[in-house]
Amino acid sequence: MADHWADEVAVLRARVAELERAEVERREAETLLRESRTRMRTVVSNAPIVLFALDVNGIFTVSDGKALEGIGYKPGQVVGQSVFEIYADNPEISEHCRRALAGEAFTTVVKLPTAAYETRYTPMHDAQGNPAGCIGVATDITERLRAEEALRESEERFRLLAENIPGAIYLCRNDARFTMTYLNDAIVALTGYTKEQFLSQEVSIADLIHADDLGRGAWGGCLRRRKARVSGGLHHRDHAAGGCGGGAGAVAGGTGAARGRAHR
Repeated sequence: MADHWADEVAVLRARVAELERAEVERREAETLLRESRTRMRTVVSNAPIVLFALDVNGIFTVSDGKALEGIGYKPGQVVGQSVFEIYADNPEISEHCRRALAGEAFTTVVKLPTAAYETRYTPMHDAQGNPAGCIGVATDITERLRAEEALRESEERFRLLAENIPGAIYLCRNDARFTMTYLNDAIVALTGYTKEQFLSQEVSIADLIHADDLGRGAWGGCLRRRKARVSGGLHHRDHAAGGCGGGAGAVAGGTGAARGRAHR
């Protein structure tokens, strides 16, 4: 009998030890999970994104991220509310959410009155493969779009200026044929060739400049003025040119303006 009880006690002690180990492992796992959630929350709260999740009915279950400030919301403020009610006056966002909840994954850009977002929608599915909601990550691209618009406006101003200057304006590479990357329409009056012919490399300035002037050296990196002879009976031209810097101090290309004048 004593041996029997001893065996029972030994089994119970082993079971208790097993349960204690499991409890320690559970606590360690919970600690790791909390730390992981804290790190994730720190990243999401300070990154220019909105992280959100919707259930199958379009109800917010997650709404977080620093970029919420751009649309006037706080983290968690819309949890429990319907995306279709919140954005009832924005059919574009409502349609995007319907597509994602129907199982479509896609990326799109939405412009709101105060901000612009590039949003990636990813559908979720249950164990049977049925739609179970969606997750969205919206990145604030407001500043990027502003910079792109400023660049377009700057390029348009340059184009208008270049097209109205009484002479040929060009940008070219620092290669043997002075490959053109930009020309205004005045080049046809100076050379008899259209800018499209130069840009497609059908013809090159190197083919037209007189051999004595073609070998006069590098761009030099400074503005200079010279008179150049052009083969084929073209007039002399007044020419101002400058170099464009590349890596390690190299000259990557050139800019210039040229205007024809009668030979004297």
